[in-house]
Amino acid sequence: MRKRVAFLGHGYHTKTLSSRFMIDHIRQTRDVDLHFDNSWQDKSAGIDLEALVAAGYDEIHVWQLERAAKRLAQLAPGCPVFFYPMYDSCRMLRDEEWLALKDHLFMVCFCRALHERLRRLGLTSLWLQYWPKPEDTMADHTDLRIFWWRRRRDLAWDFLKQLTATWPVARLHLHEAPDPTYPNPESLPPADAARLNVTTSSWFEDRAGFDRLAATFNIFVAPRRFEGIGFSFLEAMARGQVVIAENNPTMNEYIVHGVNGLLYEPGAAGIWAYDLTPARAREIGRRAHLSCATGQARWAEDLARLDTYVQRWGAVPVALLEPAGAAAQRWLPEPA
Repeated sequence: MRKRVAFLGHGYHTKTLSSRFMIDHIRQTRDVDLHFDNSWQDKSAGIDLEALVAAGYDEIHVWQLERAAKRLAQLAPGCPVFFYPMYDSCRMLRDEEWLALKDHLFMVCFCRALHERLRRLGLTSLWLQYWPKPEDTMADHTDLRIFWWRRRRDLAWDFLKQLTATWPVARLHLHEAPDPTYPNPESLPPADAARLNVTTSSWFEDRAGFDRLAATFNIFVAPRRFEGIGFSFLEAMARGQVVIAENNPTMNEYIVHGVNGLLYEPGAAGIWAYDLTPARAREIGRRAHLSCATGQARWAEDLARLDTYVQRWGAVPVALLEPAGAAAQRWLPEPA
């Protein structure tokens, strides 16, 4: 008989589909009931955790929801609870908050920095590194065309302008689809907008529409300062695009500056300045694409480790928690 699994997630992810890959993987071997927390829209639309525990599931998987994880640790359901914390939303949790989950929940981390912190605290944590399948066709690098999804007001135009001041930019596209509760970002000065041939778009109801548009560019600005996984910039790497990202997890766990992407430090653009030309963009994009090809093989191995981790939750061997000798950029291809 197949096990019954409860999968808890944020209601916003029904639009972004950022947890779908894990739901699909679990469904290969178990029956999954989805429970989405929509309290961000309506305070009465949260998940009834007491009723969920009483339902007698064989496993409970909690995707990102810190409050749900804390409450389940208190309720102590008679089944294993696997918590997938996301670095961007939980990086400020205090040590005592994590320690309250110890011996109650089993962690599955997509961020190595977070995984290492939890292991130092004595929690059981498995580290995975997700990689998308590389696209069959790579980005066109005949000129420099920048795609900037302004999800939050993390990156100001003045700073991006400084970073790219010496680049021969042919076009800049602003995808204006901010995350919930975030206001629209500032408008670009008219002179800059005219000089860079600025175009705009907003939220696509059809995800394929976003993908088709993003694929017409060859430079992608990572939309957030920190990430839990970072699907948007990883998908850009899979297209062979040059990702510009702040030097923070998880971006700096995938990107090596000047090799398969570009990293920057706010307030220190000169330190991280890079003279990007179409030829250099093509080489960085090629390495980003190759990184995804190499990472995909590793991802298949990581999913196998996850399955073993879930099956052996009562006696997890330490050697399973991360590959032997793993480094932060364990996937990076050798120079051509």
